[in-house]
Amino acid sequence: MDKKYSQIVLTLISSGVMALLMSGVMTIVNRGLVDGFISLWFRAFVISWLISFPASLIIIPQIKNLVEKMMVERSDEIASEITSVAA
Repeated sequence: MDKKYSQIVLTLISSGVMALLMSGVMTIVNRGLVDGFISLWFRAFVISWLISFPASLIIIPQIKNLVEKMMVERSDEIASEITSVAA
């Protein structure tokens, strides 16, 4: 599978799982286990997923870039610490 599409599929599945879990928890917190819970949960899930999937497509690359910058900066700090200790 093309790497471009695998990232989209990964985002689709991960955002769906998170939307399913969070909508279920929030439906229980707000409504409890009432009659019609499943339909309330499903409605909340669909709305959540419609928001979380496109948001994830936009946000995840930004977070990835931030993490990469943080890791490079931190590895530079560690390298300079090792150099100063060895000197």
